[in-house]
Amino acid sequence: MKKIAVLFHSGVGVTKKVANNIAANLSENHDTEIFSVEELQREFNPNVYDGFVIGFPVIHAHPSDGILNFIGKLDRLDKPKPAYLFTTCGWYSTNSLRIFAKHCIQKNIEPVIHRDFWGCPATDGVFKQAPNAKEIIKILGIQDRGY
Repeated sequence: MKKIAVLFHSGVGVTKKVANNIAANLSENHDTEIFSVEELQREFNPNVYDGFVIGFPVIHAHPSDGILNFIGKLDRLDKPKPAYLFTTCGWYSTNSLRIFAKHCIQKNIEPVIHRDFWGCPATDGVFKQAPNAKEIIKILGIQDRGY
């Protein structure tokens, strides 16, 4: 059984919700642990995991400072490990996945696939205009407030 770490930084809670859903699904077939990067303890050892899921919100067309601070402080892994990257954003993730992937590669974390979840509350204020907002609300279990 593979050991997977789900790591996330969340601004308003949407990224946390997505990370929890991903972790719950992975835990059916894998040894899965979930961590908020803001709450990670100093003794966190990424080398004990077989792979990663890493999520973050897009803030003004960039990865969040929280996730960049985390990856910046992380020591380079002993050997390459695969990662699934995801973002949450209001409308468009711009180059945030590419930017973050470059940081991951420097740490021996190899992004193999990525996804952006758009239509979420964000700094760009497009949640109300997003055509899939109702679908996102339903998937994430967010209370529909008339968006």
